[in-house]
Amino acid sequence: NVKARESTKSRGGGCEWIRIDDAEGRYESELISPQSSVEKVYLRQWAMSVLEQALARLRREYEGRKDLQRFLALEPHLPPSSREQAQESVAAELGLSVAAFRSALHRLRKQYRGLIIAEVSQTVGSEDPADIQAELRELMAALQ
Repeated sequence: NVKARESTKSRGGGCEWIRIDDAEGRYESELISPQSSVEKVYLRQWAMSVLEQALARLRREYEGRKDLQRFLALEPHLPPSSREQAQESVAAELGLSVAAFRSALHRLRKQYRGLIIAEVSQTVGSEDPADIQAELRELMAALQ
């Protein structure tokens, strides 16, 4: 009867039992210091802000050229992905061949990358390529 009672699902039957003192020790060893956590959140928000500002500048450039429709069609494909069929349908909507679409997407990504570098350069307040590269590495690490 004892064995049957302990194996009943409502009493945790079939579950692995963990001692509370073991769990407490594991919890303490996995803790991240509060400062580290706050710093990570801050860095991630900063990185996202840089990307958003660069994207907003890119959008304004396309608006200035009266080419906002193309930007809006290309923007969802800005992050590299393997959505071949989606690219084909968007290319058709824009009246472009797939090769022309990919070329336009390549140019958009290149412009975006340049604007991100410009934003980071402005943040650093330096034109030194080593400083900018170091800050770009921080940005990429914050997004991981």
